[in-house]
Amino acid sequence: MLIYSVFASSIAIAWWYAKREQKKFERYNIIYEHEYRNALKLIAELEEMGCVKKSDLIIEKQLG
Repeated sequence: MLIYSVFASSIAIAWWYAKREQKKFERYNIIYEHEYRNALKLIAELEEMGCVKKSDLIIEKQLG
């Protein structure tokens, strides 16, 4: 009977941990999307001013 209790407890702990990580992922994903959009706007502004080219910032080849 003790083994079943330990097994059930481990499943409950794993479920709780997965939910916690899912919430953390959702929170950080919102922050990432916001920062990504800001970076794209900044690149577009710098490109309009002639400071940089977006194509120069994109890595097209893998090193190695």
